[in-house]
This record gives sequence, C-alpha cells and structure tokens, in this order.
Amino acid sequence: MPSSAACAYLVTAAVIAAGLDGLRQELPLPPPGQSAADGAAPLPTDLAASLLALKADVVLCDALGEELVRWFVGVKEAEMATIAQRIATPPEDLKHSTAEQCILSAWRHMYLEFL
Repeated sequence: MPSSAACAYLVTAAVIAAGLDGLRQELPLPPPGQSAADGAAPLPTDLAASLLALKADVVLCDALGEELVRWFVGVKEAEMATIAQRIATPPEDLKHSTAEQCILSAWRHMYLEFL
C-alpha cells in the first residue's frame, strides 16, 4: 500500500500497469474488502520483502523498465544497509540512543547532510 512517502509517479504507473494487465487477462474484480480468509494473497510486510516482490513481478518490471527497477531497488537496499549500519555501530554522539534515533540520524545523514 502506498504511503505519503511514496513517489506519486511510481505509484500511479504501478496501479495503471496492474490495471491494464488485469484488463488484458480479463481478470474478474475481487470482492470489496477481500481478506486472506477469502483467498487474497498476503502483501509484503516490510521493505526487504516488498523489494523482493517487486523484482519478481514481471508485469511491473516490464511496465516500469528493468533499469528503473534495478536502480530503485539498489537505492532502497543501500538505504536499508546504511540504517542497519547506523543501528549496529552508531556514531559516538548516538552511542546511548534508541534505534529510532539512530534511524533518524541515518536519514539525516543520507538526505539532509547539508541542512
């Protein structure tokens, strides 16, 4: 599910691609509010699982382009690695900080370094 942090252009492209694929295959619409009990496939629950699902999705990879998917996944994997490294070995000023503070520090370091 897209969040407010999602790129609106990528979300729109993905929704259109999925919709067009459904039309091409003449797939029936699922019932409103379909749940796992009703046969809905489970959605990924974290970023790592989401990236694996994206790489495995032939329809989205074709629609978005292999190069964009490769770059997007690479950037997100680098972000996850930076955050994991910050938590595992925090800078001296964050030695006694919570994981959340280390994550915020990693985001600042990656994207707000000059502010």
